[in-house]
Amino acid sequence: MVVNTSKSSKKRQKSLVTMDDIKCIVTRRSAASSTTLRRGKAKRVSINTNQFTFMRQIDSEPDDRVLAREQREDVAETFRRMGNREYRKLNFSLAKDYYSKGIQYIKDSPVLYVNRALCFIKLREFKLSIIDCDYVLAKIDEQYLRAWLYRAAAYKRLNDESNFEYSIDRARQFNRSEADFIDEFLDKMRSLL
Repeated sequence: MVVNTSKSSKKRQKSLVTMDDIKCIVTRRSAASSTTLRRGKAKRVSINTNQFTFMRQIDSEPDDRVLAREQREDVAETFRRMGNREYRKLNFSLAKDYYSKGIQYIKDSPVLYVNRALCFIKLREFKLSIIDCDYVLAKIDEQYLRAWLYRAAAYKRLNDESNFEYSIDRARQFNRSEADFIDEFLDKMRSLL
């Protein structure tokens, strides 16, 4: 061991006590050395309702997961049909609710999202419609024609011509074989404005 003879090192040497692991005993802290932290109001954490389903699927066999997925798809399909029925009755708010319930069961169905986006357009909630269409295009299917067209319709009603034109251009670019359908959609939309 190298010994430093300066005054500060001599003071440190006096204060140093050599300890090894055997002689070290941990005792409980005294009240004076403990500190308490003030906590604010307890934060409400939303309970993940899908946690049980997720854990059940992790533990199950692949065939069971496929069966569970098919059952969820059936439930989502039922909600989609109920939403379509309400849409035909011009009850757009209830149709939107049914599509939302279907989305809770199957999150990767572009049909449910674009149907709900159309309900948002009918309810004049254009920004919510754009959010649903953007979700479909970003997360599920970048080329989904109805998402591009409903997005364009929502932007048109918001008087955002640049995003309207961009959406129509992308719809044409990704769906060249559907040019007639896109033109019919635009004619129908212009006649309604």
